[in-house]
Amino acid sequence: MAVAVAWVVADDFSAACEQWPQFSEDWGAMDHAAYSRAIEGKLVELRAHGLAVKAVAPVRFSEYGPWAAGRGLDPSASGTRSSYAAEQLRTGAAVPWPPRRNEPCWCGSGRKYKMCCTGPRMSVVEGGV
Repeated sequence: MAVAVAWVVADDFSAACEQWPQFSEDWGAMDHAAYSRAIEGKLVELRAHGLAVKAVAPVRFSEYGPWAAGRGLDPSASGTRSSYAAEQLRTGAAVPWPPRRNEPCWCGSGRKYKMCCTGPRMSVVEGGV
């Protein structure tokens, strides 16, 4: 069985941290770039444990909120995000994962995958830590 992992897009990350207490507890101590790298690590870990991770499902409040409301689901619940990711995968709306090394990263940064979420971390000169 193929799976997708939900990932909150950069434009909605702050709102997710403000509106969803558990999400904030899990991810709120980091910026979006660090969150994306952490999601990449989870994807790799899930695949290493034998799950057929095939995609990342972007969670955009403008689409996700109405989707959850239409099903009577709590949008802050991780299970709801998991269901949304499964639907995104089923409908072809999820971003295939992993990209090839020289393809753009799945996170939407515009950087090559090998130099973004999977590659070397940004240097101090580039604005990283």
